Amino acid sequence: MEFPFVNIHTHSYPNSGELALMNVHQPFSDLSAPHLSVGMHPWHIKEPSLSEDWKRMQECLTDHRVLAMGECGLDRLCNTPWQLQRKVFQKQISMADEFQLPMLIHCVRAQDEVLAELKQSDIPFVFHGFNGKVSRGIKIVEAGGYIGLSASFLQSEINCQGLKEIPLNKVFLETDTKSIWIGDVYALLAERLKIEVEWLKNRLYQNTIELGLNWNKNERY
Repeated sequence: MEFPFVNIHTHSYPNSGELALMNVHQPFSDLSAPHLSVGMHPWHIKEPSLSEDWKRMQECLTDHRVLAMGECGLDRLCNTPWQLQRKVFQKQISMADEFQLPMLIHCVRAQDEVLAELKQSDIPFVFHGFNGKVSRGIKIVEAGGYIGLSASFLQSEINCQGLKEIPLNKVFLETDTKSIWIGDVYALLAERLKIEVEWLKNRLYQNTIELGLNWNKNERY
């Protein structure tokens, strides 16, 4: 069996030959992709539209194409008030529990706080766009999570050296907002770690099953 390239987080419609979770955030208007993640991004939380955003997001969660919650989380550098971010994040953790959806986490300078909130649930989670020290990646893995890596992270040889301390069954690859083919991200990691791309495709696809993603859109219903 030839496994597809998995793109765990993107803001673009997927290319042929990849399984991708296209992210949709407020106002939840583009549900065109075959597999989606939906979530209240901390950058876009606005009090005046919050009630309508919650209503729309809950409607989206009943769509069989929605396989994950997120991206959602905490961001110390954005303008959204901290307590409002926490309130919205906590509610999304509860909703992920209700709908039994894994979570894609947005985290900027708030890893300890995010992990503390996630302790309230046993829902699996991925820190997307991980760009920290390997010690922080290990802490996420030890808490039961996964890390999502982009090409910009993998272009650093120092980062890739540290990756040897993190098992590949806890790793995903992503394109996020970049105009890059996910296959090139796989090739970059495979080259860095001296492994075969096909082996990596198999491993990361299995990771999605362990995370709880259900790529068969009809199976949940």
